[in-house]
Amino acid sequence: MVKINCDAGLSIGSLKIKAGAIIHDDSSPVVVSETWTWSGCYPPDVAEAMSIFSGIQLAIQLGMANSIAHLLAKLPLTIHD
Repeated sequence: MVKINCDAGLSIGSLKIKAGAIIHDDSSPVVVSETWTWSGCYPPDVAEAMSIFSGIQLAIQLGMANSIAHLLAKLPLTIHD
């Protein structure tokens, strides 16, 4: 099984979002890690979504698409008005 840990932080003073992801599986504590920086100021939930999206893209680039599809299928779907 593949697990992706993502997080994002906002820097209001420099108007930047910094995010990162760590991907690991059952056989190792870290398969790969990556960080990203985006210019702009977004709400925290948007910044977190950007980090999650980027983490998933990274896993797909590494050939983990099948594992990611199984992981996403297990997540609950919640729609907010």
